[in-house]
Amino acid sequence: MKKNLLATSVTLALLPALVLAENSPPPDGMASFVKGTELYDAKAYDQAIAEFSEALRVDADLGVAYTYRGMAYYMVGKYPEAVMDCTKALEFTPNATPALLTRGNAYRNNGEHNRAIADYVKVLQIRPNHAGAFYNRGIAHYFKGEVDQAMTEFSEVLKSSEALDLHAEAQMYLGFLYDAKGDHARSAEAYQEAVRLDIANPSAVTPISEGRQAARQGDYDTALERYNTVAQDDPLYVIALNYRANAYLSRGDYDLAAEDYAEVLRISPAYTAAWSDQGFVRYMLKQYTEALSAYNEVLRLNPGSAPAFNNRAFAYFNTGDYDQAIADYTEAVRIDPVLSAAYYGRASAYTKKENFPQAIADYGKAIQYNPAYINAFYNRAELYTQNGNYERAVADFSAILALDENYADDRNERRYIYADVLNGRGDAYFQMKRYDEAKIDYESALTLNPALLDAYKNLETIADIQEQQFEDDGQEAVQE
Repeated sequence: MKKNLLATSVTLALLPALVLAENSPPPDGMASFVKGTELYDAKAYDQAIAEFSEALRVDADLGVAYTYRGMAYYMVGKYPEAVMDCTKALEFTPNATPALLTRGNAYRNNGEHNRAIADYVKVLQIRPNHAGAFYNRGIAHYFKGEVDQAMTEFSEVLKSSEALDLHAEAQMYLGFLYDAKGDHARSAEAYQEAVRLDIANPSAVTPISEGRQAARQGDYDTALERYNTVAQDDPLYVIALNYRANAYLSRGDYDLAAEDYAEVLRISPAYTAAWSDQGFVRYMLKQYTEALSAYNEVLRLNPGSAPAFNNRAFAYFNTGDYDQAIADYTEAVRIDPVLSAAYYGRASAYTKKENFPQAIADYGKAIQYNPAYINAFYNRAELYTQNGNYERAVADFSAILALDENYADDRNERRYIYADVLNGRGDAYFQMKRYDEAKIDYESALTLNPALLDAYKNLETIADIQEQQFEDDGQEAVQE
């Protein structure tokens, strides 16, 4: 049975109370319905479904039984059945917020995020301050990777005083979202507030929030220990499991990460971020076909995701399908015209196809939108060198070195990169017959990386050339 992902407890509080006159016989079907509600409250969902079905067999117009049966179907992970029952319930009572909420949650867990959001919108039209609707709509946006929209929803939850039990989880999600935006100071504040709010009624919010903080500081062992404390029957287990996979991924344990992502997606097939991360880990394992499948699923769930097209293009690139890679990179920049990584990737694919002018143009676009894009400068410089445009090659290699005034420090963590840059500029100077400048660059490159054999050979060649030039100059002087 699939776990019920983030079921909202606020749904039950909205159902009307059923009061029967003392000693009066229950209406047709009502006896089974009441028994079903008792079983539902006892979490005996399969038995409750049987009773609600019996109630509806006796009285097919008992609309509230469709709502309750839909909720029970939702709780056992039968989302299509939940959608059908809640839709039927809404035919009887179009403004029934429990049916709308449950159907929205079922749509969301089935990967139909836009339909889910539409139902939450309807709830908010009926009850504008409904914290549960804001909360669940926030989760839908979170699953879609829509960071700003999700942040807005969870912020609305925190304004509400009717569902204080949701505040800790809302703060936790805000922590996730601030992390995604790179605002680690605010994410830390959100996690700390989540833990504070969770004290009164401790839940999985605390270990997940503490795990995220530890992971962000590079302490993956502590993060894993905290995630492992979340029980498998906890509604937030899938979130903890996903972040455990992230910790494994960051630690380089790709096989363990892949196993966890697979379990996350078994529980929650519509978790877009998990599909994306699964694609990345499969790429790291050189399982490109599996990576493509994962990115295809991301795009099925979120067809307008520029990062997903970019990532799938990268997988195609590694299978040697450069035309399909170019097509996906092109779609990525159509959706997000300033996505520098996509221009860089497309340039790399054009290079493989020996379309050097287009590759140079795309590296230029990547640099335009990311002026510190070292790899784009380097690759464009290499293409300029190959095509005899040595002045521009020197300019690009020099631009890289200008990004770090300490590039010549042999303690610099990027020293091997800068060694290659200096060696490349030396090659361009060499081709321009500017041997003194080439010699300086080769020697500087060897200081940073003594293993550059080509630099040694080129220095020897320069020495031979300059020696020959010296001899030629001497013979000319004697002749005069």
